[in-house]
Parts: sequence; structure tokens; C-alpha cells
Amino acid sequence: GRESGCLNEVNYNHERGLKQELKNRLDCHAIARNDAGFNSGAINVDLEPSPEFLSSSQLTKKFNPLTEREGNSFNDTVFSRFTSHFSLKAAAFTLAEVLVTLGIIGVVSAMTVPTLMQNYQRQSYVTQLHKVYNETSQAALRYVTDRNALNLKEAGMTSTDAAVNFVNTYFKVVNDCGTNSSPCFASEYKRMNGTSMGNLFNGGSMRKFSLASGASISVAGYSNGNMSIYVDVNGQKGPNIVGRDTFPMVLYKNGIVDEGDGTETTDTVTPPLSADRREELYASYCNSGNMWWGCMGKIMNDNWQMNY
Repeated sequence: GRESGCLNEVNYNHERGLKQELKNRLDCHAIARNDAGFNSGAINVDLEPSPEFLSSSQLTKKFNPLTEREGNSFNDTVFSRFTSHFSLKAAAFTLAEVLVTLGIIGVVSAMTVPTLMQNYQRQSYVTQLHKVYNETSQAALRYVTDRNALNLKEAGMTSTDAAVNFVNTYFKVVNDCGTNSSPCFASEYKRMNGTSMGNLFNGGSMRKFSLASGASISVAGYSNGNMSIYVDVNGQKGPNIVGRDTFPMVLYKNGIVDEGDGTETTDTVTPPLSADRREELYASYCNSGNMWWGCMGKIMNDNWQMNY
């Protein structure tokens, strides 16, 4: 009779919350066991839980897993988002995997870095060459304008002395080396095929200068108004190879800087040269490694890129 009353009370308290229901159910069972004469010395009799108690107990387990605790132990079936998430081991690379990866990176670097460095160096030479090209073009325009002339010949560019005055006036000169190569130029130059050209800039009638830009130039003026300019874009620094960091150019009497073919003392060439003519000079001289003519023309044809 009391057990039935307890169940009614549990059903009533079920609406007031699961925790209160569980507490009341346990209290009722304790009272029922005491009334039945159960004690620590009595025979252990399993009581079959009522359906109502099973239902409430299952709900309590679902929403409050800690009720399963017995002492300091937890039931293995209890689900915990914390332990399920943080008990996983962090992923890591093995030593072998790291070594293999580093080896692959090393091989790829060994294959690509030298080419990248070579391309970077070549482009730096072209950039310096273009700088001298622009500086010379601007100086020629100023030279003609200052003298209110139609061209360089009319302005007085008819000798090497006039070319020297032109350089000293319109360029930022660091050293005037006269007719000697040192300290403006290196003591030895080579062709692209590796053969020596010796002390290319020493002696002769051409005048040598070191410029503030780091380049060195050797100049000569002619009676027809043209002017030869030989350029080492980085002075005495290597590689000192014609077609790499050393080029010839011609400032023609009409103020245009272009490729030359060794005939600048005559009026056989009227710049700008055609792309085909530049390619012919490149094939005949620069590409064959016999002489340096055609190298700058090829660079100009390729939109100021050293592709050879």
C-alpha cells in the first residue's frame, strides 16, 4: 500500500522536475525497505523497479550523466564531449617524412635556383644598359637644344674632343681615365664563347670615364656627327664579357641611340635600325661569338630582355 502511494507521489513530482522526482523516489524506496524489515543483516532481495521509475531514471541519466558516479569512478558508458575531443592524439610528421620532404626541396632548389640567379643577373645587366641608353638619349637632346641646332653635327659633335666635352657637361662623371683603361675598365675581357679579347679598352684615341651610375663608357666623336660609345654597365666588376655586361652603341647625329656595325664613321646607316637588320647583326657577330656587334640590337628587339 505504501509502495503504491509512493508511486503516485512520484508521478505527481515528475511534473515538477527530474531531480526532485529522483530524490523523492529514492526516499520512498528507503521508507519501503525499512517498513519491510530490511537492514544490513537481512537477506539481499532484488526489488523490481517500477516502469515509472525506469522512465524517470533513464531521462535523468540522459541529462545528468554524473548521477552514474559511484565514489570517484565514472561509468565507461557515459558520453563526454570534453574527453571525446581532447583525448585524440595530435597528428604529427615522422622523422622520415620530414627528411624526405627536405630532400625533395633540396633537389628542386638545386635545379631551379642557379637558373633564377642567372636570369636575375642578366636582367640587372639589361637594366643598367637601358639606364645608360636613356641617359645618353636625354643628354643628346639637351646638347642639340642648348645649341639651337637641328642635329648633333650642326651642334658641334664632330670630334673626340667634342665628345669629351659632351660627356663632362651632360653626364655625372666620377673618373676621367683619359685613354687608359684603369680604373674605369677591367684589364681583360672575354667573348661569350670564352675566348679572350685582352685589355679591350686600354690605349687608343677613345676617352674613358666612370659614371656615378656605376657604368663606365669609352667615347669617340667623328666628323659626320656620329659618336661611338662602348659601355661596361658595371665598370670593373665581372663578368666582363661582351654581350653580357659590355656592349657597343652608337649615338647617331640625329640623336638616336642604336646598334652599330662598325661603320659609324660613315653615313651608311640611318637609325633607327630595322628589327631585321638588328637580327642580322646578332646572327653574324654576337651569336657567333666573334665580336660584340648585334648584342644590344637583339636586346632591343626582345623588348629589353636578354634572351640569348
